[in-house]
Amino acid sequence: MSGVEWEPEREVEEARDGVVVHRLKPMPEEVRKAEIEKERRARWYAEVESMKGMKILMFFPKRGEREFWITRAEALRAIEASVIQILKEKLDRRLEEEFLAPDKCDTDIQHSGDHMEIGTKCVGHAFGLHAHIEYTAVENSEGCVVVATVVPTKAEGVGE
Repeated sequence: MSGVEWEPEREVEEARDGVVVHRLKPMPEEVRKAEIEKERRARWYAEVESMKGMKILMFFPKRGEREFWITRAEALRAIEASVIQILKEKLDRRLEEEFLAPDKCDTDIQHSGDHMEIGTKCVGHAFGLHAHIEYTAVENSEGCVVVATVVPTKAEGVGE
């Protein structure tokens, strides 16, 4: 944020028969853009913060034909897509352009084995606030359960 501030100023539009009509001077373009950016940032922070702690649970069975089974990675992509969809709905389908930028954080896997994976995945970010999902995926012969929690995370070195 540039710190541009603007106080509305009035100018006399017309003075006739003892009546003075005032109107506001137009807001300078850079101030208008800064105000829009400030509003977008505030809305983004509010919506992502409102999702903090939201849990998403997904179970997919491993029965039937093998060609219809899905992998852990596909399940995580489905959860990521659901978080993006929720954010789109909260932001009236106008998702910030920066959010879908390809420079997301790398997925951080804390534990991985044949039947279990615990990690953190970045769904996207804007204005220095990332929407991460912390997940646990457990597989067995019946299927797989993925539990994910939405965690807003501030990028290092970014102030409010």
